[in-house]
Amino acid sequence: MKEVIVNVSIIVDNILQAKIEARTINSLIPALKDFATVNVVDNASKHFDYFYTLFDGRKDARFNIVELPERYGVNKFRNYMRCITKEPYILSIDCDVDMTQYPDTIEKMLESCKLPEVGLVSSLTNVTCAAIQKQIPDNMEQDGKSKYPCYTRELIPSMCIMYPRIVAEKIGGWDENYDPRGYGDLDFCRRILSHKYKVLIDTRVWVDHVSGVTTPHSEQRKYIDKHRIYYLGKYGGEWNPDEIK
Repeated sequence: MKEVIVNVSIIVDNILQAKIEARTINSLIPALKDFATVNVVDNASKHFDYFYTLFDGRKDARFNIVELPERYGVNKFRNYMRCITKEPYILSIDCDVDMTQYPDTIEKMLESCKLPEVGLVSSLTNVTCAAIQKQIPDNMEQDGKSKYPCYTRELIPSMCIMYPRIVAEKIGGWDENYDPRGYGDLDFCRRILSHKYKVLIDTRVWVDHVSGVTTPHSEQRKYIDKHRIYYLGKYGGEWNPDEIK
């Protein structure tokens, strides 16, 4: 058996329907191989009794159910999971991500995450693929030794991301001022880049994402403007990727 080196963390929120969350969990089974374990985290979900039943029937030791002591925002959740796990690599995915058709997702992301100076790896998705593909011609790095799949200095969508634990600890983790969500992934990428790590989109990896389910637009507007003001106050203006050398 391979060494377990990837911790997969999924937060089950109360907005989603159980059938979407179950699809995410079921899609992970062929992708885990022998080197990953999963924490499915209850964040005041209305459907979590269903998952206790699901796991009792499966009795898969690679899955662990974690109940949060209170309702967490996405950034506080990611910091908490880093503190209670020990694996050297962390994969954080939304609970409306489906890997059914892409069983090599975790393995390929881990390959990229182990490359020199890499601080974060993201997948392509059905939601973000078109926008990201437009970036690739300008941001592609040709490196004969490491063969980086794709290097970008812009916002990385965080519905399926992997990063080394040591990098998250070095930059101080996720900024919880962005909770419940919005701008935290931009801030996280910016701090990774400021520490001279690379942020990659692995163009070999694709996952399906159920668009607009995790955070309905009407809900998001309540705090996205507030977080934008905080972000601009923190960094003194809009983020220009060229300012980070």
